[in-house]
Amino acid sequence: MTAAMAQELQPHGIVVLALANGFMRTEKVLEAFKTDPHNWQKVPALSQTHSVEYPGRAVVALACDPKVSRHSGKLLEVGDAAREYGFTDIDGRYVPPFRELHPELFC
Repeated sequence: MTAAMAQELQPHGIVVLALANGFMRTEKVLEAFKTDPHNWQKVPALSQTHSVEYPGRAVVALACDPKVSRHSGKLLEVGDAAREYGFTDIDGRYVPPFRELHPELFC
């Protein structure tokens, strides 16, 4: 759908892309792991998570990129955008693109 929309809207100068979050540390995720925004680092299973602000930083980077049209019609993962545009999560970490959960973190 992203590719089709990008193709249809390109003549109007509109860029369409899909932005994929990783394992986001939402309130519900914190609740499920019985932790809070100040203590999540103590939970090994949350080591691969990112804040809700991380994708917002991706949106800002994309909106400020005069050559953003090179991404039109594509899926861009937040971690890939962070690497390309040089931003980090609110705690200063680069959180790579989400690939898979490591089951040993839950044991």
